[in-house]
Amino acid sequence: MKTRPIIFQPWKAEWLHNLPLDYEAQTRRVVKCSNSFVNGHRCDKKYWGGLNLSRSGSNHGTYLQTLLRHSDDPSGENRIYKVCPRWQVGDRLRVRESFCFHKNYDRFSPHEIPPNSTVWYKTDNWYKTDKDNFDSAGRPRSPVHMPRWVSRTLLEVTAVKVERIQEISHKDICAEGVIIPVDGVPIFQPVWDSINGKKYPWKINPQVWVYTVRRVKE
Repeated sequence: MKTRPIIFQPWKAEWLHNLPLDYEAQTRRVVKCSNSFVNGHRCDKKYWGGLNLSRSGSNHGTYLQTLLRHSDDPSGENRIYKVCPRWQVGDRLRVRESFCFHKNYDRFSPHEIPPNSTVWYKTDNWYKTDKDNFDSAGRPRSPVHMPRWVSRTLLEVTAVKVERIQEISHKDICAEGVIIPVDGVPIFQPVWDSINGKKYPWKINPQVWVYTVRRVKE
């Protein structure tokens, strides 16, 4: 079991933080070089674009496969290589989100600030950890620079699958934290495109790793 960081949009981070323990939620991440392993190893980015990824009919949608020619194989024949997500069942994910410290710490880096200092977390507005000193909140900080002690939500991966983004079901849209009308797919499209629209828009129907997660205690 490994613990890794994961970044969420402010609204999703807040929703996950308020979930009951063991409630199963989902998050989708585009299949790409940085979050995938080929036969258990990282793939060089310069080769990733040339991989022809496909779903095997016998793996129940849990991984992808590709044909590759191994440089050490004297036969020169292609082999089937297994492409899996970086995060596996049992791994834990520490949520990173937008935040800030007291304004007196604005000139310090996050890792220079004493543990247990007051932290504000961003939702649609700044989340008030202390209503009396909200005016003391400092400059916004990127979730990329969030120290471990500041993270307030820990998730555990309970299931992994791969699919096209447009295969998402009504049930899965709810598990993504999105409130849906009767026809759920159109409401998820703008949510997806607001995050991934520049490189992986809904209309190209990219392949995604689908992680089912539950909130757990430390």
